[in-house]
Amino acid sequence: MTDAAAADRPHRSVMLDEVMAAVTPAPGARIVDATFGAGGYTRAFLAAGAEILALDRDPTSARFAPTAGEPDADRFRLIHLPFSELEAALAQSGDARCDAVVFDIGVSSMQLDEAERGFSFMRDGPLDMRMGAEGPTAADLVNTSEPGELVRILRLYGEENQARRIVATLMRRREAQPFTRTLDLAETVEKALGGRRGAPVHPATRTFQALRIAVNDELGELEAGLAAAERTLAPGGRLVVVSFHSLEDRIVKAFLTQRASGLPPRAADAPACGAQLRAADQRRPGALSRGDRRKSARPLRQAARRPAHRRARLAHRWKARLMPFAFLFEKRIRGFRVVEIAAFLCLTALVLVVYFSKAHAGHETAEIGDVDQQITETQHRVRLLDAELAHLEAPARIEQLSQQYLGLAPIPAKHETPDTGLMEIARQAAEPPSKDATKPAAAAPAKALTAVATTATVAAQPAGAPL
Repeated sequence: MTDAAAADRPHRSVMLDEVMAAVTPAPGARIVDATFGAGGYTRAFLAAGAEILALDRDPTSARFAPTAGEPDADRFRLIHLPFSELEAALAQSGDARCDAVVFDIGVSSMQLDEAERGFSFMRDGPLDMRMGAEGPTAADLVNTSEPGELVRILRLYGEENQARRIVATLMRRREAQPFTRTLDLAETVEKALGGRRGAPVHPATRTFQALRIAVNDELGELEAGLAAAERTLAPGGRLVVVSFHSLEDRIVKAFLTQRASGLPPRAADAPACGAQLRAADQRRPGALSRGDRRKSARPLRQAARRPAHRRARLAHRWKARLMPFAFLFEKRIRGFRVVEIAAFLCLTALVLVVYFSKAHAGHETAEIGDVDQQITETQHRVRLLDAELAHLEAPARIEQLSQQYLGLAPIPAKHETPDTGLMEIARQAAEPPSKDATKPAAAAPAKALTAVATTATVAAQPAGAPL
């Protein structure tokens, strides 16, 4: 590597010691540096005697590559392709397999330092943000995208809670004048959020991150690159990934967890021999290296490919069970996974079911209340009727009505109804008189029966009714 290139080298590679310990390069080992950048990992691997295939879609990274005549130049090759095309790069180099693949995900320090690349909101430059030389720029995205698409980008890739507020400000501003410069966009976002107000992090940080990820399709490239690395690793090969923010780390962790647990990959990603990975992670201990500006670097993720016989057993065991559902964890619709959309729909359906169930229960409760009220009123009427009937059946009431309406005098004690009751009197009146009975004595029971019957008729009449 030339002295000029060494002088231009912007920083030390992140977690170099940890990466070297995970890869354990040996003389003759075939290693793919999928994110060449400034060549930090590559130089360390070359020093250990390994053969390096470096990938980088940034054409400016060529200035850090070993030049012809240097001792390590014959064991190094740089191809300007994104790491999603790892298999094509290996085919160009004449290899089908490799012993290790290393990823250092995210924007590099040298790209942030170069204002003309448009990555930094601290330096004025064209609003570009492309890691390669092709495709739409960040200015194209900001000036031509629909408001809903911009909101989705800021929320999904920048995890920005104030996405709608920012996009509304961008829409008003771009109608008057399109965005072309980085500082112009950063100042507009800062104003939309009410200024910096002493915050340690610039308000435009999440917006710039989201636009950069969208312009370069970084998360899609990462998923494709991990799948390609699994297909190209030789048995016992190592996969090492250094991620920066939570979006990248989430994808890497999910990929390694899925492969390590035996879940089958998608059909398009499945290697011919059913690859499985043994995953591990290592957090960076101690202080940051000098010049390392990625202060929030996530754990280093690493995995080793299992032997073929173990892969075959696990793949056979899980294939029949989970293969029909594997696409749910990978397929995306407008940036959202199918399983996330299904979970949202299920939750919405559950909320609707609970809502209508409560509404129906409320109607039934009201109906039950009406029935209870009717029962209470009916019981009250029954009690009133029982009381009135008891009052009418009282002897004193019968006697009072007889005196009031019939003018009958009270019955002497000797003519009171016997204990046997009216039925006994009626029976005696119906019997023929005996031969020895006198005529006046036979007429007496009939007269008494007539008086009692008349009294009962009066008692049955309503109070105050004419007789």
